[in-house]
Amino acid sequence: MALAGDFAYMCDYDSLQIFDISDPANPFALGSIDTLSLIREITVSGDYVFLARGDPTVGLQIADVSDPLNPRIVGTSSEVTYGESVCVIGEYAYVGGYVTHLYTVNVSDPANPVVAGDYITSGRILDVRVRGGLAYVACDENLDIVDVSSPASPILVSSYDVTGTIECVALRDQYAYTGGDSGLVAINVANPATPWEDGRYEPVPRYPWMSADIRDLEIVGDYAYLGTNNFEIVDVSDPSNPTMAGAYDVTNSLYGGVAVEGGIECKGYGTGGTGADQPAQYVFGLGQNYPNPFNPATTIGFTVDRESAVMLSIYDVAGKLVRTLVDGRLPMGTYQRQWNGRDHNGQSVATGVYFYRLVAGDRTETRKMVLLK
Repeated sequence: MALAGDFAYMCDYDSLQIFDISDPANPFALGSIDTLSLIREITVSGDYVFLARGDPTVGLQIADVSDPLNPRIVGTSSEVTYGESVCVIGEYAYVGGYVTHLYTVNVSDPANPVVAGDYITSGRILDVRVRGGLAYVACDENLDIVDVSSPASPILVSSYDVTGTIECVALRDQYAYTGGDSGLVAINVANPATPWEDGRYEPVPRYPWMSADIRDLEIVGDYAYLGTNNFEIVDVSDPSNPTMAGAYDVTNSLYGGVAVEGGIECKGYGTGGTGADQPAQYVFGLGQNYPNPFNPATTIGFTVDRESAVMLSIYDVAGKLVRTLVDGRLPMGTYQRQWNGRDHNGQSVATGVYFYRLVAGDRTETRKMVLLK
């Protein structure tokens, strides 16, 4: 999904659809094109939409959308195969394709795209973002930073392991934010040769038994907009401590995409269509702490489905109370609390198994975690 001005561009498996969103309360369809194959990602630049096409013969398509009622394919590249992600900066499109290939493609003439360079990354590419002559590439569990200032000769600068599959990347100031099954990770890339993790946020799943992988990610200003099996907004003004600012139940999983324009206008679609306009709905549950095992600190997420007296406590294997993290009334919503591995006296506790228990009204749930030193 992509937004540009009064238009939204969406892909439905093998077609590109254009919508007029000048009145967000009343969007309506304009033109469409049959792309003949699965479209993995799109991006808009000027009068053109660039489509990463998951096909072994043509991995990049370029559509002229200057007339939204009559879009048309004007260019293709058979040098690019199995397109997965695309980012356009100036005269170049950067396409992740054929599992581990990062293609730099000259698109100064959209009707005749030409591959200038082909770089083999450290893993399967799921997303690409480019800024200041550097490409930030989601490669399995690694964020590869590639110097593309010379499009014909891309060079690896560094590779950072986030310990979990990365599915999307967004850039803000001196940070690259990655999303995937490892949550939202803020990576300081002020020195691209030595990136390091500064903060992490674990989305709260809609149900305790459901994963909350981040499938798409956009950052505008101080906020990250996450497409998981829900829709979450995270305050990243302090990258070392990302915190939830809001959540919305979209009825169906936001695995299709998230796009944001103007800082407050958010668009998303899921596996079964957009969620109806309705208040957020929450299901009581206690999530698995992250990381686990941990040292020295871990984060616990939980959901309260109605205003309740809530207590979140930690116990050792003998059932002795170690620490109480929450004790008071909370409105319905999703929450996170961090435990620093210390007891109520501020003393570090020993390595071992601990249990954390959530009590809200007459409901209780308990989970296990492991502290390793």
